Order: sequence, then structure tokens, then C-alpha cells
Amino acid sequence: MFDNVSASSPERGILYIATEDDFIEEAEKSAQSVRETMGEIPIALVTSRKWVDSPPGIFDIVLESQTNSGDFGVKVQNIHKTPFKNTIYFDTDIYLGEGVNELFEILNEWDVAAAHNLTEYNFGEVNVPKDHPLNTLPEGVPEYNTGVIAFKSNEDVSNLFSDWREEYRYDCDCVMDHPPDQASFRRSLYNSGVGIHTLTREYNCIFRTYGRVSRRVKVFHGRLKEVNGHGARQGGDVTDAVQEINRLEKNRVYFTSLGKTVVTNRKEERAIILFRLIRRIKLRDLKTMIGNLIKDLLGRIY
Repeated sequence: MFDNVSASSPERGILYIATEDDFIEEAEKSAQSVRETMGEIPIALVTSRKWVDSPPGIFDIVLESQTNSGDFGVKVQNIHKTPFKNTIYFDTDIYLGEGVNELFEILNEWDVAAAHNLTEYNFGEVNVPKDHPLNTLPEGVPEYNTGVIAFKSNEDVSNLFSDWREEYRYDCDCVMDHPPDQASFRRSLYNSGVGIHTLTREYNCIFRTYGRVSRRVKVFHGRLKEVNGHGARQGGDVTDAVQEINRLEKNRVYFTSLGKTVVTNRKEERAIILFRLIRRIKLRDLKTMIGNLIKDLLGRIY
């Protein structure tokens, strides 16, 4: 069960898990964006550090982690330690452009809420044994991104997280050291019967890569600082991503390359296509004009 949750526990709160200095510092940056957009909502940090020297007013609750593996297992082994009845868990590389209190409203109807992954990471290039339970899942079962998870502290979710821990340990033993956590979450969720609400991309916009959004983005997912450890590298500046991705409205495509986030919608895309077409026509006319001049010059010589 959720050992830190009781009748007197706060109804709502934000949870971070970080056991290494780089990730604790990144969690502070992320939590600051929560403070700026969601006010005095309680924020908890699970960490192996006995004393965290954070700026005043960042973390209201500091809980002890029993593991300091420095990999994805830290999340899996500690997420059940939330002190809240209803929790929004954030990876340390989450930045809020706006508050997301509406995610708690979703928990009035659903046990868990998360967004689909853009791609299925599973185990990357590592070969999965044929008898691995991942191979028994039906096609069409999605992989959820665990960087943003809203959840209730009830028995069903407690059992889900317990099974997630078991499945993750299985992956550590049978597939690879320090495996990603989303493959095991996918299996555990499918076998749990827990009701999950699928969040739109605006609540987990992984701006370091590519994607598509149709409304104003609230949750930006990408390194807030360069870190040494497991997980993605810093692919772009979050401030730049916030300004660029929310510069346009409605359907638009974004991608980050060489540290710069670029966004285009259909109008801008059509303008670019038109500009390229005009340039090609001008180049074609220029080639024709040069060809005619050469023909005329050769005609005069001969």
C-alpha cells in the first residue's frame, strides 16, 4: 500500500524522485516552475540525501529513498512513497508553462493518467529473449511515457506499482542492466485492469525531439540542465522551446535540431513551399536566360 498516505494526508500534491546531485538540482528548477504556475501546492521530493539544501519554499516534504541506483529504477522503486492522496509525478526534466490542476480533476474519474510515448523505446537495440513477457502483449498495446503520471493512492494503483517493481527487476535480471522503465510499466498496466486516461501531447511535450500539438502546450519535457547519468541528454533550451512552440496556435509541428526548436503550422508550411517554388521558377528562368545568352554569343562567334 501507500505507506505515507493516511486520512490526514494532503488531498493533492506534486512528487519528484531524485537521488543524485545533478538530478536534485534539476528537480529544483522543475519545482520552481510548479511554484510559479500552481502557487502553494505541496511538493514532495524522495531522495537518498539526508539533507537537501534547496532554495526556501521549493520542497515542502522530503522523504527517504532506500535506493541510490542512479537509473530508471529509482522512480519505479519509490513512486509508491507519495505522501498525497492524489499525486502528479514529474520527472526532474519537466517544465510547466502553465498550471495543470485539471489533471487532479481527471483523477475524479480515472485511477491513472499519462500520455502515449511518441515511439516505443522498450529496450532500444538490445535483443529481447523470445520468452520475455513483452512478446506476449497483443499488438496495439501502447507504451506510456512515465515522465508525467497522475494517480490516485488506492489499492488498485498500489498493486500496479508493486507489479511494476517486480517486472522491472525481471528486466534487470533477464534483459539488461539499468533497463528503461516504460517497457515494464506497459506490461504491468496491461495486466492490472487499472483504468488509465490518456493525456494529450500538450501535457507531455517532449520538445527535444519532434512531434505535433494542436493546443497551447502546458508541460514541456526536456532536460533543464546537462546531467551525468541515465536518461536523455540536453537537446535544446526549454525557454526557447516554450516561446517557439506556443508562438503559434492550433495544429503545428515542432522539432529541435542543433539546440534550436523550430515550429511550423500549415500556413507557414504553405508559405515556405510557395517561396521555394518561386525560387525554383526564378532559377529556371535564370538558367534559360543564361542558355540563350550563350547561344547568342556562340552564334556571333561562328
